[in-house]
Amino acid sequence: MGMQSNQLNALIRYSTPEIDDRDTEQLLPIIQMTILATTNELTKISPCEILHGFPMPLPCPITGDKPIFLSIAAESYAKWLKVSLKLLHTAVYRNRIEGKEQMKEKYDKRHNVKEPDFKTGRKVLL
Repeated sequence: MGMQSNQLNALIRYSTPEIDDRDTEQLLPIIQMTILATTNELTKISPCEILHGFPMPLPCPITGDKPIFLSIAAESYAKWLKVSLKLLHTAVYRNRIEGKEQMKEKYDKRHNVKEPDFKTGRKVLL
């Protein structure tokens, strides 16, 4: 599978002011699309391409800078998808930062790390 389990957990486990953990099912279509569209690092082929024989098609044809939508429903879906992806990326970024901070705290506590008594710019004798 192209997506690692920690990446999948990061997609599922988050909360924002707009969507908390109880409303995660709203983003399940995006998570599914992400899983199907993510390529494997070694083969460079996505699960969608393995299953269907071609890469995942985009919801609209892209010509130039602005996409052309075939219907109003497709345009509203694309807008919803853009907002949802932004929320998802922001939440995943925050979770990664929080996770790294928690890992550092646990490491520091486990190894009795203390703050250095020197500062940048001080002269050091060797």
